[in-house]
Amino acid sequence: MPHYNTSYSFGEKFLLDIQTIFMKGTKKLSFKEKEFLKGWLSKMLLRSSKNDIEGNYRYYWMLKESLEIYFELRGQWYLGQKKSFRWLKENDNFAFSLFENSYQKDSSYKDIEKLVSFLKNI
Repeated sequence: MPHYNTSYSFGEKFLLDIQTIFMKGTKKLSFKEKEFLKGWLSKMLLRSSKNDIEGNYRYYWMLKESLEIYFELRGQWYLGQKKSFRWLKENDNFAFSLFENSYQKDSSYKDIEKLVSFLKNI
């Protein structure tokens, strides 16, 4: 447990705790946990190919979760879409392009397949 200057307020102590947790980094996923996430993406891709309301729901659910999964698989904090897209553009332009293509309103199923394939190989 971190040591605090007793003159720190409750809020300052709280922020120091958060900073300590953040600096330690994310929980490292086991091989089994990574395989579960990759399997989930594959199943969702397959189920999203149905041309019905449930398939469409799964399609958008998978797309939303894929950004968070990218960061989980890499052992990095997911800090929301705005910071994540900025980080991708600056640090992993290939992944940024895949996400950008997949999140276009007129994206193709092939774009989504490329994204999922990329994520499964992290």
